[in-house]
Amino acid sequence: MTDFVDRTLKRWRQVPFQWGFEDCLISIADYVKECTGKDYGDIFRGTYSDEAGAMEHVKKFGGEINLIERSGLERVAIPQRGDIMLVDLRKPIGAICTGQGAAMRMLRGVTEIDLKHVEIIAVWKVPQCRQ
Repeated sequence: MTDFVDRTLKRWRQVPFQWGFEDCLISIADYVKECTGKDYGDIFRGTYSDEAGAMEHVKKFGGEINLIERSGLERVAIPQRGDIMLVDLRKPIGAICTGQGAAMRMLRGVTEIDLKHVEIIAVWKVPQCRQ
């Protein structure tokens, strides 16, 4: 049986990565929008077209955490399936908790890493998408 996390990851695998529309932070914002109806990504979706533009935009809003905080989601200490996270992979990357792993949308495609092997920066509870 598939759930919203599985359907989201399937879509990520089918639609190519594109800065400003289908990148890591936009994809997380789109996921939250689908789950909650709140679109905190509206302030940055389509405002850049490359990594430098993305970083400039993130800096303008005080960092990835500040951008995600606009979602109004509750921060929690321990991720559960369906929650969103920032993980440290030499830079902050938005991710969805799959239960055992962190699934991220990257230039090279969707990558899932076991939670034991990632440094979690922050976690936000997405109760509507928890399974």
